[in-house]
Amino acid sequence: MRTVSFAAAAVILTIVAATARGDQLVLEWDNFLTFDPATDGGFDRVSYFASERDAAVPDAWVVDDVLFDHDVPLKRFEWAGAHDRRFGYGSVELIILEDIDETLHVIYQLSLGQPVVEATFGLFYGLETYNAYIEIPDSRPTVTLLAGRHYYLGVRLVYNDGHADGRNVALTTGYGTINGLTTGRFQSYFFGYPDWTPVEQTAEHLATDFAFRVWSPEPGSLMILLGGLLLVRRRKPPGDPATSLLANRSAGLPTPASP
Repeated sequence: MRTVSFAAAAVILTIVAATARGDQLVLEWDNFLTFDPATDGGFDRVSYFASERDAAVPDAWVVDDVLFDHDVPLKRFEWAGAHDRRFGYGSVELIILEDIDETLHVIYQLSLGQPVVEATFGLFYGLETYNAYIEIPDSRPTVTLLAGRHYYLGVRLVYNDGHADGRNVALTTGYGTINGLTTGRFQSYFFGYPDWTPVEQTAEHLATDFAFRVWSPEPGSLMILLGGLLLVRRRKPPGDPATSLLANRSAGLPTPASP
């Protein structure tokens, strides 16, 4: 891990107020592998895979991997996705798997209520792109990602008004840069992938990561040492985009063109 930036001293009072509300977080893993995530949403507009339940696609998951050198209590999971804005979703499901002897085992699967949509970034093949996050409530047991373990994390939106319509997809990032040990994994009985399949081994034949971030609570002692300043950690900077992009056929959606 490396420290990327500190908040300016002028905003100490704002940060202290946020800390009092329990909003202070540390960015532990950053898979928004683009040049300017604040304006481009952290996704590369190359492709997408279904990540939804009880929608037009009845079941699909997208996950991607993380590996930490210290224990991380998971508080917030943030991601870039796209959905059909004409329809509403009732909840978010978070899944965490561990790679044990090259087999993925589910260790957590949580239903966490409504996502918080932070920003939208226009349409991508008819779907509204967005950044959103979900948090694990303090009332629930702490979910700790242990140092040295190889985990995969992902979310999907659950549609709940009984019409089995609407779409939600996870967006790719990095233009082929892989941040971690492997590419993302895809699982869907609907599309014929009952096992957790590396995305390059699906019909898309696309080696890619997916856009997400992992946040932990800011330790109170660290806040004191920093005088109320926010320490942000980033896994590694984004890689250079490839000079050419593979055409692909995203699950159940039109094939995107190169950006």
